[in-house]
Amino acid sequence: MTPGHIVIQGLGVLILSACAATPEYQPPALTDVPETWYKVTVEQPVQSAWLVELHDPELQALVSEALQNNHDYAALSAEVEQARQQLTISGAPRIPELSAGLTASRSRVQTPAATTTTERAELSLDLNWEVDIWGRLRAAQKQAALTLAAREAELEQMRQTLAADVGNAWYDVLEARKLLELYQGRLKNLEHNLDIIETGYRQGLSPALDVYLTRSNVKQEQARVSAQQQAVATAARQLQLVLGRYPDGQDFPRQPLPPVDGSVPAGLPSELVGRRPELRSAWLDLLAADAGVAVAHKQRFPHLTITGSAGQGSDALGHLLDADQGFWSLAGGLLQPLFNAGDLAAREQQARLRLKQLEQQYQSRVFQAFAEVETALTQESALETQYQQYLDAEKNAVAAETLSFEQYQRGLVNYATVLESQRRAFDAQSAVVQLKRQRLGNRILLYTALGGDFGGEEHEQIQPGDSQAGEVSP
Repeated sequence: MTPGHIVIQGLGVLILSACAATPEYQPPALTDVPETWYKVTVEQPVQSAWLVELHDPELQALVSEALQNNHDYAALSAEVEQARQQLTISGAPRIPELSAGLTASRSRVQTPAATTTTERAELSLDLNWEVDIWGRLRAAQKQAALTLAAREAELEQMRQTLAADVGNAWYDVLEARKLLELYQGRLKNLEHNLDIIETGYRQGLSPALDVYLTRSNVKQEQARVSAQQQAVATAARQLQLVLGRYPDGQDFPRQPLPPVDGSVPAGLPSELVGRRPELRSAWLDLLAADAGVAVAHKQRFPHLTITGSAGQGSDALGHLLDADQGFWSLAGGLLQPLFNAGDLAAREQQARLRLKQLEQQYQSRVFQAFAEVETALTQESALETQYQQYLDAEKNAVAAETLSFEQYQRGLVNYATVLESQRRAFDAQSAVVQLKRQRLGNRILLYTALGGDFGGEEHEQIQPGDSQAGEVSP
């Protein structure tokens, strides 16, 4: 048997193996998914338009501004457009490439006897087409389509995250401002008490120690007010960065922290993977990696290329279109990789390992998403209980502070009792503000963890397990 026959037989074996059906991809199975959440608030489908549920028109306006101006969101939008162009690029090789060419040349040959000048001009149409026998190009286009869908889901996740970031930054501003008002009010009360105690000291009714203690409290509160003013400016700058504004720390419209009312419908755990854009993006990346395995596998099979050319030529460029010297050619070529030091096999194995890596990452993200929802649901009830308790504590502590100072003025208690009552009142008032802010933050976290859309818009969802997701028409 000649070497030529051996090569031909080898190519035949490879072609037959390429025609064999590749195993169908089996998606990773999610296990231990409960039927309901551990802490269920309302057994209803997850609601859309959660931004409206916060009853804060100013926040809605800020979110709209951020979507228009946030630089990170605009950068990811540009990345999505790049993926869209890549899809066009990946589909181009499946269509025959046709190009036109015009060549003109002039040469001179000089001999002792004579000088000869020759001109030549040719106009041609050239065809180049790789026949997608094994579906490699189709798999590459499918991979690009799935990658585009993954980036679009990633952009939607960033849209949701951006709305949540604006909400949290906005409520940080309101909380910082509310605490500043609390500190300023406390300073005003301490200065008023200092006037009373200093008057009593001059009349011989109050000891010098009470004067020194009160003066110390006033100075400490003045320092606290100054620090909180800086905290307000810092929170304002952070919000301005999210909005895409210059961070000059300018104040925002004044309003109180909105109330946190009602419960949040949580839906079912099994529905979460189809709602959260982050999980859809991870699933689509997984499908794209599977398509990449197909591309790497089929890269090892023969490539069939058809080339052709047709045109006409002339001895003068000016008479090119009138010339009758036509020509054409058509050729086919079959290229089979035989030896490449294991490069193609390693690339295929690399693609399979990446698929396995993404499978594990996907399952990890899913259970992390479950944990975020369970944590937020638990926090909902815990924070509400704490908030109600501190409201009662604040009411009693403020009453005790007022009563203790009145009794001090009548000589019934010492000043240490007044200081303790003031500390308790201050702690309770600060805790009420901070818990209200925490409840708002947890409410935003729950909305986003459940995958509800803040704008109430419907988005096409690709459910995990859908083997036709991202399919590209031939």
